[in-house]
Amino acid sequence: MSKEFVSEFGKKEQAYLMMFSHYVPCTLASYQCASLVGQYAAQCKHKVVVGYKDVFKDDYEASDEGAAIDIMEQHGVLVIYPATLAGIARQLGYRFNN
Repeated sequence: MSKEFVSEFGKKEQAYLMMFSHYVPCTLASYQCASLVGQYAAQCKHKVVVGYKDVFKDDYEASDEGAAIDIMEQHGVLVIYPATLAGIARQLGYRFNN
């Protein structure tokens, strides 16, 4: 996909990987999704943006929202907080349509 982006838009444009998820990438020991997203962002050439609505919790374990955000932001991920998703989506839609 990166090569296709460069061939279509050239090297002057910045590519973004935008992930919107119901749950913030987790810090659960069995998955460590926030760490994986952070590691990917640190190694790739494009910007990574993560938006989410909620934090995973069940009767046995819960993800640590603050730690997840810290891990991703330390690796250059832009984390969009739940309350700002709608406004940013509207701004992006306006920018892409004009």
